[in-house]
Amino acid sequence: MAGKLDGIQTPTTYHLPPARRRPIQRQELQDTFTPSAPVERFPTRSEMQAVMRGFNEDQERAVLGGSNRPGRLVPLVRGHNGAVMTIHGANAAPETVNSLAEPGLRRGQEVHTFAYDDRFRSLQNSSQDLARELGEWMERNPGQPLTLRAHSMGGRVTLGALALLQEQGRLQGRRLNLDLVAPPLGGYSEANLARLDPTGVAGSLFPMVRPGVDMGTTSEFQRRLENLRLPENVRTRIFLGGRDEVVNPNLSGFRRIQQNLGAEVIRLPEADHESILQQVVGH
Repeated sequence: MAGKLDGIQTPTTYHLPPARRRPIQRQELQDTFTPSAPVERFPTRSEMQAVMRGFNEDQERAVLGGSNRPGRLVPLVRGHNGAVMTIHGANAAPETVNSLAEPGLRRGQEVHTFAYDDRFRSLQNSSQDLARELGEWMERNPGQPLTLRAHSMGGRVTLGALALLQEQGRLQGRRLNLDLVAPPLGGYSEANLARLDPTGVAGSLFPMVRPGVDMGTTSEFQRRLENLRLPENVRTRIFLGGRDEVVNPNLSGFRRIQQNLGAEVIRLPEADHESILQQVVGH
């Protein structure tokens, strides 16, 4: 039986909105997934409350069962016509990306958030966790559209997961929208220092080194992202803030990833690395 954590239900339980009409049949779902734009609606109060109760870092760690444990998708709102899933960045928690779920709420979609350890788990491992969770969702929901909205380092985790799913041939034939919000796609040269620990001793003594290894501009993880090409059914947008001092879109690695993804770049001149989360709500 599902329990509760400081007022937040554990991942096995949805925050259910008011009762909906009869279940949608398969043929109706196929009709729903035509190119025509979905009808937006005003989210119910219970749906908004479910999203706004997104949990903080301590609660996220409790949901995961400790540090450096496998990440997992946490369902927040039940819906139809596909799902929107949020992925937070470094030194953050699901509550920081609540606003990214609002467009999905207006479309009546399911809302999930990815809980993962952004401090003590490598980006490669977190990407594997997200790929596993996404793959299971896809199997349960054949043909349904999916929107992934990731902030900052969460964008790297998301691309790492999609690289794995692409290798497995699991991205074809599904409408997938990918929104990368202030993503450090070029990595950081300072993080290359984390690779100077070939024995892994520093990583075991100072666990926060683990994500840093995959943030380097010369890391294997970076090369993996730069070689990623997604199928045409994946629509990618990159949101950049004009006052963002964390992300450098002029790095060669950033430009290479952007070009390989065929991503549309949307610039928000007044946004910084954090305020951009509120400014992308209308997109």
